[in-house]
Amino acid sequence: MRFTLLAFTLAFTAACGDKDTGTDSGGGDSGASEVDAILALTGDATAGGTTFSNTCAGCHGADGASGYAANLVEEIPSKDDAFIVNIIINGDGGGMPAQDLSDQEVADVLAYVRATFGG
Repeated sequence: MRFTLLAFTLAFTAACGDKDTGTDSGGGDSGASEVDAILALTGDATAGGTTFSNTCAGCHGADGASGYAANLVEEIPSKDDAFIVNIIINGDGGGMPAQDLSDQEVADVLAYVRATFGG
């Protein structure tokens, strides 16, 4: 039984990749170093606009407010950069899934949403 559980766990982990799922509720630094690395990058709002259009607008709307997902016009100004990056890379544990973007793409999207929706 123990071997079966171990094999399942390893197979599940391999299938899901090594991306942090953001489900650590223990307050540890799970994903913190990745967030810090992204925050250290210089984001390009123009490139972020393209990534937003291709990746985010389907749920949030092109204007950030007309989709079925969170209204970014209302949400972005009240959130800090680390929170936004964490949600992009790990999802929110609800309707927002983790996004499969490079660190630079995440930094670019952060620059775009800050420039476009406030902050």
